[in-house]
Amino acid sequence: MPPDSEQKLRACLTRLLGADPVGLAWPQGFTVFAGQRELPGVFDRHNALVTLYGAAPGDFENPDLAPLLVGSDLCSRVLVLAETGRSAGWSARGFGQEGTITGYWAAGGPAELWARVGGDRAKPVPVVPPPEVRDPKKTSLPAGWLCRPAEVPDAELIRLLLRLVFPAYPIPEDPGTIRYAIAAGEVHGRLVCRPDGSLAAYASVEFQPGGGAVEITDCATEPAARGRGLMTHLVARLEADLTDVFDDRGAYCLAREDQPGMQKVLAGRGWQLTGRLVNHFREGHRWLSAGLWCRRG
Repeated sequence: MPPDSEQKLRACLTRLLGADPVGLAWPQGFTVFAGQRELPGVFDRHNALVTLYGAAPGDFENPDLAPLLVGSDLCSRVLVLAETGRSAGWSARGFGQEGTITGYWAAGGPAELWARVGGDRAKPVPVVPPPEVRDPKKTSLPAGWLCRPAEVPDAELIRLLLRLVFPAYPIPEDPGTIRYAIAAGEVHGRLVCRPDGSLAAYASVEFQPGGGAVEITDCATEPAARGRGLMTHLVARLEADLTDVFDDRGAYCLAREDQPGMQKVLAGRGWQLTGRLVNHFREGHRWLSAGLWCRRG
């Protein structure tokens, strides 16, 4: 890439974020004004990824967005969650469709996922066969174990578990990031604790700019506690919360293909594979693809 293009991309992200993107250790949101519309977005430095919500192909004529299509080590992947009916024009701008999230928008409509990828990240990778989808099975915990909603004081325990399970990810040193997300209602998490109160597993739903379906994420089980069905139980309890507390919302999950355990959990809960995000995550020097799974309504 020519140096001036790299500089324009960095300057573009600096304007959007109000900070130099190179120094960001945690995903940061921003808003772009496209005519009379506000387009929310997130820049993820670790994954060299920009995600935009509700954008249309013509929005990339906006000088605040056009530099994102240059592609570089700083941002080699642009993912758009688009409304259906605005599909024309994506291919001409170098985007390919990667899947659909059912019930993503507040009005109940689906979101189409379109991605533009550059550099070595654009190379095709083999498809990993997904596990067989089954009817949801009942789940239970070992005697004396407890599943409960996450609370603000749990932030440090959650942070330590995430660092243990995801050592290659930039989990914040300060639990304040997690503490704020719980207090502000940006996430709704659940814990599985042993009889002595120690944390064995955690998963959360993260509310999205679309206002409809939520993302189930941060699914982590302590290595010593695996094989007990804890994550299946957590997903089932989060599904129940979505029905009973959060207006019967839909949900989706991005499950890494290199770790089939989470895909088996979702398939075992009757979720449907509705897409594949190619080279979406970064771990060390390699890119990892993820299956897009949606909860059946």
